[in-house]
Amino acid sequence: MGTPGAAMFRAKLLNRGQGAPAGVRLWETASSFRLDPKTLKQTLCSPLLHFCTQNVHKLGTLTTLVVTFPIKLSKVSQAIAALVGLAATAWAQTPGANNYPVGNFPKFIISADLRNNGEMDVVTANYHSGNITVLLGNGNGTFQTEVNYPVGEWPTGLAAGDFNGDGILDLAVANAWDPGSLSGPPCQQCAADGVSVLLGNGDGTFKPSVYYAAASGTAWVSAYDFNGDGKLDIVATAWFAGQVSILLGNGDGTFQPPLNFPAGIVPHSVAIGDFDGDGKADMAVGNLYSSDVSVLLGNGDGTFRSGVTLKVPSMPHSIAMGDFNHDGKLDLATANESGSVSILLGEGDGRFKAAVTYNSGTDTTSVVTEDFNGDGILDLAAANAGSTPTEGVSISLFLGNGDGTFKTPAHYYTGGPGSNAVVAAHFTNNDGFLDLAVAHFLSDVTMLYGNGTGTFSLSPP
Repeated sequence: MGTPGAAMFRAKLLNRGQGAPAGVRLWETASSFRLDPKTLKQTLCSPLLHFCTQNVHKLGTLTTLVVTFPIKLSKVSQAIAALVGLAATAWAQTPGANNYPVGNFPKFIISADLRNNGEMDVVTANYHSGNITVLLGNGNGTFQTEVNYPVGEWPTGLAAGDFNGDGILDLAVANAWDPGSLSGPPCQQCAADGVSVLLGNGDGTFKPSVYYAAASGTAWVSAYDFNGDGKLDIVATAWFAGQVSILLGNGDGTFQPPLNFPAGIVPHSVAIGDFDGDGKADMAVGNLYSSDVSVLLGNGDGTFRSGVTLKVPSMPHSIAMGDFNHDGKLDLATANESGSVSILLGEGDGRFKAAVTYNSGTDTTSVVTEDFNGDGILDLAAANAGSTPTEGVSISLFLGNGDGTFKTPAHYYTGGPGSNAVVAAHFTNNDGFLDLAVAHFLSDVTMLYGNGTGTFSLSPP
């Protein structure tokens, strides 16, 4: 039994036999105190939002292990660190796991050809370690040893583009304060936020990062030429300011001071496209705490005006864009924390139809759109951080019907513990089929290899 102001937590490593799903679970056993996920998030100033539910990964024949933490409220973070360490140890012992180590708590992942050699590479933004990890591809679906580059505090977003016109891809990184501080003062250890730019050398390495200020709580970055001058610009969402920042590029790898435009409450993700058919770039911004999407219509000079606001079921962590019903008008897909994907079909004039929602998994945090089965129709891949109580992170693959609707999803379990999961689609093994890279919060990336039919496997063909 606990005492007032204290709580008893227990972590248990569950084993169900060779090849069976196993997991680590943390739960409170004291009757005198109870913490719900919201309270835990606010108390810890931490993005580990779901540690109090089942965090699962696949194990071999490890024996069952129980660890008990009698702790005071001020020591909750130590209990979480112990749980994460336990899970990380078990995950590292997984036989034959198709995972690649990266920095601590990868919050974002992209794929790009960083060396201009036709082979896709992977980059992650690592929230807790304050760096990015570059995994250079070998061209056969495997990757070289990771290389890390320091950036700002709490990196949460990534974008690739040629910012200085030398024909080599560069990187932009969003650096943010800890989202646990959204309901209170910022964490004492958090530094100023903004965008870090790393210019590429053409061989997969990068020059030291250069910092550019943006609005408060920079969370997501994308690259686009918003003013039509042939130079790439950067858009960054700003959690705390409730804005998006546009940093116009000078064409030499440097950027102008930000232009800020209002969005919703805690804007997080961005999709860029011409939503009203005027030939100018617009933006759709997913707002976490207002559970909606702000459409910002572009003026063609790097400035924006407010458009419609679109409701979605809950906290859109990610937003993707494509023509899902083949009518020549851009549509939107959002990944919602409620464990769903919402489709908003475009009217072509900057407006969208009401969201149609499909169940995905638990805590859907990322969505990408590609034609995964080669039928000329866009499909969706969504990453679910919580997944099921016994399987851990999963990818839900929705094959498109071509009319804006989608088939019942197939689920692929990548085995990594949840709390954060992001996905990127790319070609890694030169077989002409799209593959998926999935980032897990326990500092690794797992590959799912496409078979060209809309199915995937954990082993390269």
